Amino acid sequence: MVIGSSQVCEEAEKHGLKCIFIYSPENVRDTLRNAVQIVSSYLQETERAETFKSIVDYTYTGILGMDRDFRISTFNPAAEQILGLKDKDVLGRSIEDVFPAVKLQEESGIFQPKINQLESFGKKTVVFSSVPIKAIGQYYGQVTVLQDTETIRKVEEKIRRDLHHKRFIVPIHL
Repeated sequence: MVIGSSQVCEEAEKHGLKCIFIYSPENVRDTLRNAVQIVSSYLQETERAETFKSIVDYTYTGILGMDRDFRISTFNPAAEQILGLKDKDVLGRSIEDVFPAVKLQEESGIFQPKINQLESFGKKTVVFSSVPIKAIGQYYGQVTVLQDTETIRKVEEKIRRDLHHKRFIVPIHL
């Protein structure tokens, strides 16, 4: 982006650059202040997006994000592992094509949250929860989280063993 006089703007546009025509010192100050505010907002949004991406990528729960047409827009590494699919093979595809057992929309067209539902996916059984993404009363998509029942079973066994073990240990106070 170029900021300058009419001659500067003409030259910039010849080279395919955007230009803001400025004719007074106050206008220069206002334009620069607005530019700083835009860059600051962009940096804040980038930071938020990267934080969200890190959370999604490094959780052990499978996460699928879908747009308003139920096309998969987010498919994290845990979802790849749980379902045995690669993100490149599912991104942009309809959830019903990839995971036919999951019915996210009611017959009436209403999107109801589905919490801790059991479904089969190939030879695996998964627990999934899916909730609509709404803002200002409008539907924008869906987020679905997946957990492999075998992993849940193993974690439950470990918790039971640890709790059982702790009951029989007498704490030593020094």
